[in-house]
Amino acid sequence: MEPSTQFSRFTFNLQHLSKSMYAARPIPLSFPGEKAIQKGMLEKLLSKRSYVDSSSNVLVLLQGGKAPTSAVHVPEKYSKIIQIISYRYILSESHEFLVLTTPWSYVSRYEVYRHATAAIQGAKTSADTTSATQKLARVLHYLDDVRNAYIARARLGDVSEETWFSPELEYHLWLDYSEGAYHNTACASIEKTLGVTFKYVLEQKQPDILTFSKSSGQTSEFPPLMIFI
Repeated sequence: MEPSTQFSRFTFNLQHLSKSMYAARPIPLSFPGEKAIQKGMLEKLLSKRSYVDSSSNVLVLLQGGKAPTSAVHVPEKYSKIIQIISYRYILSESHEFLVLTTPWSYVSRYEVYRHATAAIQGAKTSADTTSATQKLARVLHYLDDVRNAYIARARLGDVSEETWFSPELEYHLWLDYSEGAYHNTACASIEKTLGVTFKYVLEQKQPDILTFSKSSGQTSEFPPLMIFI
């Protein structure tokens, strides 16, 4: 079967990663009925932040508001779109965050789901919010895996090379742009309607998502994010 319809979980060990260990593959979005995301993991996901230093095009990952845990370069072609899995730009001179007036294309999906999850957790209600929290947590976990995959690959290669790319990020962008969803049904849909699979992206077939989003005749912005709970 195509990699887009059959997944296996891959854990990105950012401290001990080596080329011999690393094989590109699509990131799976888990489904209800699978092992629940435990409280400790959810707290870790909610505490994760990242930003793009616009002065040097560096993606910085923070954990729990502490010192940066990872920092990797971002090529010019990804300098804005990578905010989908990050959030605001920062000016390194002042270290003050900028509230940018940007197209929806550049709004962080991670931040949207993070705030939605935190809001549900903090809601004063007698209703059972477990199912909604788990669904949002699974998407957070998925988006964090995409971000980790980008960081892992950036550490292994020369990001300054014109041919360097992140297949995990670009496959995610195909799903986001075309479906606004990341589950198996969305994967099957872009394969059927666009002929795009993870293998298509990995082999760098054309058009790539950056070209397609500009020349498809649709809006150049990514569609509004729909949160299904």
